[in-house]
Amino acid sequence: MFEGRIYLIIFDEYLAAIVVSIIGPFMVRKCMSGSRLKDIVDIEYVEPHFEEAGSHVDNIYIMNIGLSARHDIRSFYGME
Repeated sequence: MFEGRIYLIIFDEYLAAIVVSIIGPFMVRKCMSGSRLKDIVDIEYVEPHFEEAGSHVDNIYIMNIGLSARHDIRSFYGME
């Protein structure tokens, strides 16, 4: 009897996973039907720059790069 309950729980978990995988995308699409970020903010491109060891975008500090040789690498390949 004990093993039968375990198999029943496993079956219920598989059934729940199947139901969620079928219904989930529809629920996600319904929740995403609202405004987009571009609808509520103004987005503008600002060139990243380096001040001493830190990298900045506009006046926002992003991260410490360290060596000045790494500044050129980060500028060429981007912020990885």
